[in-house]
Amino acid sequence: MNAALEARSKLIRTEREKVELWREVSNAWRQISRQGEKNISRLGICTTEFKILRILKEEGQTPMARLSDVTVLTQPAITSFVDKLEDQGLVRRDRDHEDRRVIRISITRKGRSLFRRGLRIHSRFVSGLLSELNDAELSRFSSIMKKLSSVEVPSVR
Repeated sequence: MNAALEARSKLIRTEREKVELWREVSNAWRQISRQGEKNISRLGICTTEFKILRILKEEGQTPMARLSDVTVLTQPAITSFVDKLEDQGLVRRDRDHEDRRVIRISITRKGRSLFRRGLRIHSRFVSGLLSELNDAELSRFSSIMKKLSSVEVPSVR
């Protein structure tokens, strides 16, 4: 942790200071996300398409509606992403045998291969990024993130 940030961490008490800290966290997250997206884009896909491949790799053949739910994207958006993946030969569409209205998506051999390459790229990126933190910092960071993700803050009007 740099000295300026360390010094500031002791001074964050007011609402304004907390908002400024949140801005720093948001900016850092945006920068890190952009770097991750840039790495995945070297594969010729975007991070959402990579996420779809991950879901298909983990869950197997999956209905379009499930992809929509898991990614929190609309059906038309998922259709557009699946179209692009299908055009590249990374996924395949199949009609459900019991309900022809249901379209199931599965990852192809080419899609699995690309996903594995992407996972290696992403793993090296994350490892490199987190290598800047020592064991105590990693543990504290994990605890803080878990705590923040479990906080239920009521809507403020």
